[in-house]
Order: sequence, then C-alpha cells, then structure tokens
Amino acid sequence: MALIGLFCANHPHREGGDDPSALFRVGGITLLERNIRLALRAGAARVIVLAEEIGPALAGELDLLRRRYPMLDVVRDAEHLTSRIETDDRVLLIEEGFVVDPRLVTRAASLEDEAVISVWLAGPAVPEQAVRLTAQYFSAAVSVLPGQLVRRVAKGLGDWDFEQTMLRAAMVDLPAHYLEASECGGFDPLQGRDVPLIWHAITRQEEADKADLSLSLVADASRDDAPTRWIYAPLARLALLHGDRLRLGAVPVAYGGAALGLLAIVAFALGWFWAGVASAILMGFSLELSHRIEQVRLDPPAPRWAHRLMPRLAETGWYAGLCVAFLRTDGMAAVAVALLLLVCRLSADLHRHYFRRLFQSSLEDRPGLPRLIGLLGSGAQTNMWFLLLCGLPGVWYGGFWALAGYSAVTYALVLAIFIVQLKLLVRGPSAADEGAADAASSSSASHSG
Repeated sequence: MALIGLFCANHPHREGGDDPSALFRVGGITLLERNIRLALRAGAARVIVLAEEIGPALAGELDLLRRRYPMLDVVRDAEHLTSRIETDDRVLLIEEGFVVDPRLVTRAASLEDEAVISVWLAGPAVPEQAVRLTAQYFSAAVSVLPGQLVRRVAKGLGDWDFEQTMLRAAMVDLPAHYLEASECGGFDPLQGRDVPLIWHAITRQEEADKADLSLSLVADASRDDAPTRWIYAPLARLALLHGDRLRLGAVPVAYGGAALGLLAIVAFALGWFWAGVASAILMGFSLELSHRIEQVRLDPPAPRWAHRLMPRLAETGWYAGLCVAFLRTDGMAAVAVALLLLVCRLSADLHRHYFRRLFQSSLEDRPGLPRLIGLLGSGAQTNMWFLLLCGLPGVWYGGFWALAGYSAVTYALVLAIFIVQLKLLVRGPSAADEGAADAASSSSASHSG
C-alpha cells in the first residue's frame, strides 16, 4: 500500500487565457510544484498530475517538473488513472488553486482512516473561498482517499469535475474522518511560537501576492534576534522571490552560513574585526534565508544542527576570538568580559527555551513589557550589529565591554519576566490569566497615552 499524490491542472484562472490556476507562483514556485513537494514531505512514493488540456506554459512547467521529480507521471484523461493507481493505494488530493499548510497535509496523511477529508466547521472562521460540502462542513482542500474509490470514480467521471466528484463520492460511500483544519495550526515547537494556519484560494494574481506575503510573514527565523528581523526579513524575501532561477536550496545555504560563522571566529582571533563582523552578519542572513527556503518553498530541510547548534557554537567562538584578540593588548580583563558575555547569552537562551516549553509562547508573543523585552533582548546577530556600530568610530574594545553590559541587562530582564510568569503559573491558571490581562491593559493604556 503506497501513498500517491494526485493533483489537477485543469481549471483556468480568472486572469484570462487558458493557463490553469496550478501555474500561479507563490514563494518562487508554482502551486503545482508546491503540492508535489507537500506530497513528498508527507511520504508519497509517486505523484500524478491530471492535465486534460496542456498549453505551452503548462507543457514547459511539466517538462521542468519531470526533470526535478523523476517519480512524476502525467495523464490526459481521468480514465487513465485506473492504470496508474492500485486498489490498495492511498491517494492524497490537494485541490487545484489552493495554498495549504504543510501541517494540515501531514496530519491528513498520518491518519489511518479509510478516507480523510479536511473541513472547516460552519461559522465565522470559514474562509470565503471554501466550498460548502454540507450544512455543517466546508472543504479545506485536502483529502486522503482509497485507491479503489479513485479508480471507480475516474472510470465513470464523464463531464463532472474530478475533485468535487471525488469528495462527494467519499462522503456518500465511505465512513469518512472529517479532519478540522483549524486544529492543525497553533503553537509550533520547532519555531517556538504560535504559527497561524496557512490557507489561501488563488484565482487571481493579487491573491497569489497576498498568499506570498502571508507565507513570508510566518517563515521568520530571526524572531529570537528581534531587531535584526527588520533587516534580514525583507532581504531574504527578495532573494527568495528571485532565487528560483538560481535554484537556491536550504541545505547548501545553511552550510554556507555555517562556514561563514567559522570564518568569523578565525577573523576575530586574528584581529580582523571588520572581516569578522561581516562574516558573522552574513551567517545570520544565510540561516534566515535557509529557513525561509525550507518554510516557503518546502525544500528539503537543512540538518537541525545547522539551525540550532551551529549558531550557538559560532557565537561562543566569536566572543572567544574577540577575547584572544584583546588579550594580547588589554590583558586578563578581556577574559572576564568574554565570560560575562557567554554566561549572560547562554543563560538568556536557556530561559527563553524553558519559557516556550512552560507557557507555549515566546516573549515576542506576550503583550506589554514581555514583548518589549523580547524585541530588545541581546542576541547573536543583534550583538554583531551593535559591535559594528562601535567599530565605525574605532572603539572595538569599548564595544566589547558594551556588549557585555547590554547582555547582562537584557538577561536580567528576561530572568525577571520568567520568574514573574512562573509564579503566576504556580498560583494557578486564573492568576496567570489575570496577569496577562493586566499586562495587556497596561500596554493598551500606554499606547493610548
């Protein structure tokens, strides 16, 4: 029994012409390629594209996709699916023209029910573009159906729409599991913050642009280094939108960032401060870009150590390298500064980690003072930009001391917030809610004032 990805490229978009909605581009790739990557992430062994009319643009895209994905097969008629799908296969369907969240696809594919249909429950949260299935359910565009049903419907499809016919046949003939799409969003442990569920219907270019912006906003890796997000995020988004021709991959970009981090250690130790700062800043940008390529374009992910462990090791090496450089001229005081920096930075990261685990949110997601502390907190990239500003007038050693003081002050603030929230947690949920409400009201009062 294999999981098969099955996608259509049949519905012309509303911009005019004969090109299907599957050719709209989001994050630098077409919706069709995005669905293929979602299927492969979910464990699909093969991918089939149903395209009844193949124009020049679609033909070019399919030729490109065949070279990138050897397991891809294209059929021109629904009836031909019977020779490509076995009765015991499981078929993953993502409706054409939709940008759906990877978590929704992964959850649907992981369920062992005979048929899984993702839905929105009727109510104000239902997106306007969702198709009504029953009085209670609206389609969320993702389903996993048995191969036997797909073969039977494909044989007798006639002039009916393939995707909608499949859904309704499954609802009538099978004990379907209705997976609520809204349950698949929320807190993401890997990113340490609440990540909204991505779901967009694309029929016009303006809707594709909106979806592209939405993907870009949730794929923000620099939140732990909050001040730098305003620098890295626009640059990474620009590089990602125009990087499809270069075929930038998340893995090589992450490895390049790791190499820059190591280069910065050597440069600092040798006293090449400008080269060290430049390499360290470029490392942060490379890891941000790698994370965005993985999240937006669904590239194969870089090893976890490249995003989690390597930045910590590199940062430790930077401060050690600065210590070596200043030790030759300023004596043992440089060692004390380096140790203070390392202890404060590592301790702040540790408290941020446990803050996420205990409270299922990050400082930046909290209202009022916690958010302000999170945004201004010391971080590896923030410190490098700070050191760069100190380097402009040539006060590198003074900048080293300033970094230590800045890290110590922001760590003390992070620790204070952690202790306050922990006390509220120990006192009970009601006390924690009151504390959050008080923080929100104080924040709104300060804004109104």
